Amino acid sequence: MRGSRHRKSLVILLGTLLCGGVGRAEAAATSEQGASILFFAKVVADGVRDTVIEIANTSNVLVTARCVYVRGLGACTSTAAPCRTDDDCPALQSCIDRWQTVDFNITLTAQQPTVWPVGAGRPLNPGDALIGIDPGNVPPVTAPFQGELKCIQTDASGAPISGNALIGRATIKNSQALDLASYNAVGLRGLQSNDNDAVLCLGGAPSPLCPNGAEYEGCPAQLTLEHEAYGAPDQLAGPGSAVRTDITLVPCSQDFETQTPATATVAFSAVNEFEQVLSTSTTITCWDDLSLASIGAVLTAPALGTDFAQTRIVAVPNGPGVIAVAQEFHDVGGATASAGFNLHTAGTRASGDVITLPTGP
Repeated sequence: MRGSRHRKSLVILLGTLLCGGVGRAEAAATSEQGASILFFAKVVADGVRDTVIEIANTSNVLVTARCVYVRGLGACTSTAAPCRTDDDCPALQSCIDRWQTVDFNITLTAQQPTVWPVGAGRPLNPGDALIGIDPGNVPPVTAPFQGELKCIQTDASGAPISGNALIGRATIKNSQALDLASYNAVGLRGLQSNDNDAVLCLGGAPSPLCPNGAEYEGCPAQLTLEHEAYGAPDQLAGPGSAVRTDITLVPCSQDFETQTPATATVAFSAVNEFEQVLSTSTTITCWDDLSLASIGAVLTAPALGTDFAQTRIVAVPNGPGVIAVAQEFHDVGGATASAGFNLHTAGTRASGDVITLPTGP
């Protein structure tokens, strides 16, 4: 029940560049075609791990984009230790200051790829050793950083457009474990109905916020994760080894104007090798990177009763949709190696999502 995935590789610039057009794509989300919105769901920079971002312009004209880092980590009120929830902090302390954002603009000439490390950013310096042409001043993040990066194609004035020219890839480097794990950015293609304002309508029917209906393809109706049961032995290494999978979830709806993080409730239905179905659910706010075991015991090897499973992931209809990527860890003989991969997507959510960008300077 294993699906195709991107294995560890050296960081390379994007190879085959696809020309994107304006119009409705068959798939709800894409990781292989040019798009107008890119989601890099898992971005980390903490001193041991760093993330290399690659973005390419697949068109034959100059392209601009507005990018936003969203910090998923907070800080404990007294100790300032990194945290994602109050449970990560000592007693009587709270986890605060999540949902901090940093935005910047990039410019890509025709068919131009570019690359930067998240921890260091990319200052304007044509003489540096980084591959590709400088896209503009890309700021470094403040470590420790865990969160996401979103890039939205715009015109020269900064207005969102449906150019469908962006494609991307992220590689997480662990210098301590000498490990690399890559995944493709998840893209949503823009539609001809885009009115170029600060309210981005992802799928769905006309509504008060989106009177003209969808301006971009909607988020997936269902995500499918094909995986080894959490804690199952590595198939090659055998007893004494273990496989763990983490999944990173990002709500599709985001309000950058009011800096209000969205909360999504997500249902998981795991089908084991005997076609038995086990279910669980979780709720995320802003961003979360979760082990399958922390989502529910039903996703672990003892509960599933088999070494492999297919898990279907659906956001509840009355809340935001979700974008996700996964990272699989293999613990063998005291060493750990990992692989990042994209989930399979199917359909488009009937209820739309909305990204609201800040207006003004």
